[in-house]
Amino acid sequence: MIAGDGPRPAPMLSTGVPSTLGNWHALCVATFGADSPATTYIGSVMEEQGADMAVLADEGQLLNALVQMALFPRDEGGD
Repeated sequence: MIAGDGPRPAPMLSTGVPSTLGNWHALCVATFGADSPATTYIGSVMEEQGADMAVLADEGQLLNALVQMALFPRDEGGD
């Protein structure tokens, strides 16, 4: 076993809160609205994994992906 193995705290967002699904969900609700595709996506992942699950994605890249989801939602019909 390597020293330091075990649970590690979630990385921090630039807002000073841990990078967890729950905090990303709150950010999406505040930024895009509760019914936006970005909020719905993060909410569905949060339901599966739990609000305290750490998000290990680059903050800028994830923000870009969520903004794209919010601004350019995909057509449910596959178009």
